[in-house]
Order: sequence, then structure tokens, then C-alpha cells
Amino acid sequence: MIEEQRYCVDILQQIKAIKSALRALELNIVDGHLNHCVYKAVKSKSRTEAQEIIDEIKDLLRQSAK
Repeated sequence: MIEEQRYCVDILQQIKAIKSALRALELNIVDGHLNHCVYKAVKSKSRTEAQEIIDEIKDLLRQSAK
């Protein structure tokens, strides 16, 4: 679009759509992670494994908040 010298607002709308799609993908992956990896770690009853995966999620949330 930039190479085609499209209207700035059109480009910005496209960027917004891409961001939205990436956010939806991110949420889908987080959902899968929680339902699979976190569930598995908690079910294993290994406190160390569960704590590691919880710490990973907390780090991810901190990074997302920046």
C-alpha cells in the first residue's frame, strides 16, 4: 500500500486491522496455553513445574503491560 502511495488513512486502517488480528491470535494461543500447558503442570502436582509455568505467564503479562 505504501509503495502504491495509497491514502494514509487507508494504510492506518489496514495497520489497525492487522494489530487486531494479531491480538486475536495472541489471545487464542494464550487460551490454548492455559487450557493445555498450565492445566497439565497443575495436574502433575509438581509444585516446581506449576510455579515455573505460572512465573512464565506472569512475565508475559508484565511484558504485555509495557
